[in-house]
Amino acid sequence: MFSLFMVAFIAATIWPMASEAYVSYLITDTPSLFVEIWVVASIANTLGSITMYELAKFSTKWLEKKKLRIGHRWVKLQASLQRYGAPILAFAWLPIIGDILPLVAGALNFQRIKVYCWLLLGKAVRYGVVIWGTLSVLQAIQSNN
Repeated sequence: MFSLFMVAFIAATIWPMASEAYVSYLITDTPSLFVEIWVVASIANTLGSITMYELAKFSTKWLEKKKLRIGHRWVKLQASLQRYGAPILAFAWLPIIGDILPLVAGALNFQRIKVYCWLLLGKAVRYGVVIWGTLSVLQAIQSNN
């Protein structure tokens, strides 16, 4: 479970990783541990996003460099986050844009408790869907044999 924690945590930072593939692998290997896998992956991935949020709140120099690298996307994200508020962080699992959402939320000083809750909800639902899909495929394969 430690390796799952690390993969899910790192995948939520700016280091691209496909934690869903690892979760699916673990589910196929030990389907009986699906609840534990879901909890560990959800919490670790949420903590990775929270780390990015906190970095943005307290690392203005680093954030300024990030803003310059992503250019016009920063302006669009900032406008979207201000329009939709913390609930948009439920989509922080999306590829590319998802890594930036917690950064923008941190830069805009969104309320911590709302950020944490929406991040956890989005991550838990995403991993729940991945696990459900993997278990469904496994069940279909087993019923055909």
